[in-house]
Amino acid sequence: YWGGREIRIRHVADAHTDTDLWVHFPGDNVVHTGDIFFNGGYPFIDTAHAGSIDGIIAAGEMILAFCDERTQIVPGHGPLAGRSDLEAYLEALRGFSAIIKEQIAEGSSLEEIVAAGKTAAIDADWGTKMYPPGDFTEMVWLSVLNGTEK
Repeated sequence: YWGGREIRIRHVADAHTDTDLWVHFPGDNVVHTGDIFFNGGYPFIDTAHAGSIDGIIAAGEMILAFCDERTQIVPGHGPLAGRSDLEAYLEALRGFSAIIKEQIAEGSSLEEIVAAGKTAAIDADWGTKMYPPGDFTEMVWLSVLNGTEK
């Protein structure tokens, strides 16, 4: 509690990094996601510190469970958001991840995955504001490979 207001702080493992927190102010119906949520663009996945695409998606789904249609969501980057913004972000990340995982399972190299451009439809909406598609592809690729080695 701070100033009579309840504050809930939650840790999520292996999302943006291995030390992510998000904050919920239930009395105000506000959530601060930190770098778990980049509103309007691809996030940074710190694979050197256990960040993973699956962890970001899982953390986003956890946060979403605390949000209703009137919740104000303060992202780590980008404008103030609402539930529908977080839902769109998670949909984009799930789709992107599925495409990259499929190509990895087919034995494609990172270079082949980038060259194939199979994420172009998602990139058009999400790959123009923060991290470019090639950089994000590499982050997802590394996080998938790191996950298979554990």
